[in-house]
Amino acid sequence: MHNTGKFNKRITFQKIVQQSDALGDHPVPQDVKKIWASVRAARGGEYYEAQKLRPEKAFVINCRYFLVDGEEVSPEMQILYRGRILEIETAINIDEDDQEYEIHAIERPRKKVSDVPAERS
Repeated sequence: MHNTGKFNKRITFQKIVQQSDALGDHPVPQDVKKIWASVRAARGGEYYEAQKLRPEKAFVINCRYFLVDGEEVSPEMQILYRGRILEIETAINIDEDDQEYEIHAIERPRKKVSDVPAERS
């Protein structure tokens, strides 16, 4: 049985879909379900990538079980939480009883856009 009081954070599950426009096809997040969940930080880690240390934040998310287009939550989806994108690593149907998910997700640092120098008169 759920302790519904622990589901006190609002999250949105998103699927990445291809969208076509004048510039061609490009991936776009599409909201599929907004739900209440518990969200907690799991650990902090640093990974060596491209000769730079990059911090990542790991989260454990618990929420009620649901299906999206007849499918369980999967790593092909992402979670929007307080304006941050969390990449799903694993989604576990706890005890395989279709009651609750335990989701492990990572927030990766966003890439910074180079500053464009201002034009001089």
